[in-house]
Amino acid sequence: MPELWAGTDAGKAAHHCTVIDTNGAKVLSRRVPNNEPDLLELIGDVLAPSGDGTVTWAVDLNTGGGALLIALLSSHGQRLLYIPGRTVHHASRGYRGDGKTDAKDAYVIADQARMRRDLQPLQAWDEIAVDLKILTGPRYDLAADRTRAINRMRAQLLEYFPALERTFDYAASKAALILLTDYQTQSGLRRVGPSRLATWLKNRKVRGAQAMADAAVAAAQAQHTAVAGESTAAVVVSTLARTVLALDEERRLTTPGWNGAPPKRAAMATRSPRRAGPRRLAATRSKFAEIGRGAAKGTASWDSHVRDRCQCLDRLGRGIGRGSLDGACRRVRTFLPEAEGEESAGARWQAAGNRRGDQRPRGSAPRDPTMAGLPGAGSRKCINGQSGRSRRLQSGVGTTR
Repeated sequence: MPELWAGTDAGKAAHHCTVIDTNGAKVLSRRVPNNEPDLLELIGDVLAPSGDGTVTWAVDLNTGGGALLIALLSSHGQRLLYIPGRTVHHASRGYRGDGKTDAKDAYVIADQARMRRDLQPLQAWDEIAVDLKILTGPRYDLAADRTRAINRMRAQLLEYFPALERTFDYAASKAALILLTDYQTQSGLRRVGPSRLATWLKNRKVRGAQAMADAAVAAAQAQHTAVAGESTAAVVVSTLARTVLALDEERRLTTPGWNGAPPKRAAMATRSPRRAGPRRLAATRSKFAEIGRGAAKGTASWDSHVRDRCQCLDRLGRGIGRGSLDGACRRVRTFLPEAEGEESAGARWQAAGNRRGDQRPRGSAPRDPTMAGLPGAGSRKCINGQSGRSRRLQSGVGTTR
């Protein structure tokens, strides 16, 4: 049975296939649409003359329009070679005729597959390799678009404001691109000044805003001549800067594995306590007053009343500063009701101060024996849990820190 070589000039909408024998004579030459039924019919027609012989296929495209043909040949177990288009272009110079047609290219591909022994067989694409190619392809396109936009922007900026063009690295500095979205001319930079420009940059979360503002205004001070077409060029530069920022955002959003949520910041080793504002203190005072009124009316027992006060003060102590805690403790003591048969809270506080000669640290108080057994009584971590800020609170509230 004869051995045949089938060369295919692949295209987007249609392919041209030429089959030759061992002597280089044409056996079949046909143009077929890039559809599965037509390609299957072509494969059957090529295999029919060979019988049980060997047919070697060769194509000049390994992706794009030739992907379907490659998949069909691989599924039928056919031997397939890949000849790059550049190789076909240089080899076609040795064949008769100066014109370039699909039929001639298909014949050159088949004849080169018949004569050459250094061509590598083309294997079917692996699923993982195809997935990686699909994912990385758009990122390559975005990177190319970004580089092209930056080059156009710098070329346009160089024509009317060369001092600003060489001041910043626009390919690596997002802050410089943000600057160009609103300030592109030397007159505008001189008018706004370094202080206002630094404030404008800080409002847009730019790091090193003051240094960047000083550098931009210094570049503006070095040029006082307006070049023809400056206003139109400034609009183009602003548009290109916004385009680059949009491409950066699109590239971030299309990163494989990104789930659409912003990245989480790493937890800080130490965190300073949050200061309580007037609203927080007012809400806490209202809660204390509500608990105090409930205990006075008899709706809550003394122990549960004190326990609720401890919990409220615990929540307050986590969010207020050191000085505010003293004031809060003094305000809490004004709401504490007096139990029958016991010394009042204010009297115990005053008596403790008289015994010690008022030499106690500010905000400190002796331990109240009536607080024994309550949750957190005597513990340094009753409220705040932060080291180095011990506060004692008398009058039935417990020990705070």
